[in-house]
Amino acid sequence: MQTVVHVITTSRSSLRDRIVSDVNRLADYSLEVAKEHQRGRPRGWAKLHSTRDGSGFGALNLSWDASTRTLVGRVVNRGKGRPGDIVGDFCAYLLRSRFHSKITLIQVFQTKT
Repeated sequence: MQTVVHVITTSRSSLRDRIVSDVNRLADYSLEVAKEHQRGRPRGWAKLHSTRDGSGFGALNLSWDASTRTLVGRVVNRGKGRPGDIVGDFCAYLLRSRFHSKITLIQVFQTKT
């Protein structure tokens, strides 16, 4: 099973770039930027890790699709990690962030891989 998060916005600027540059606020929600592709390049990506104790090895891989203004997050867990922990922290961050008014839709679903 794979957990996917779609975030649709009205903003033309990359939501992924804005999230990656918001390091201090991410820490308030038990998230940290682990890796990122070069900013400003097409098809960029970023990886967020959960810093929450007991959440296992949770990671959220983010990519931005400018043509549809959609941020796509794919949850990766190993061991006993639960995807709900990192998805919950990420959604709480989005809804309380300074760009929450630009978010039109947050959709979380699971797919078979």
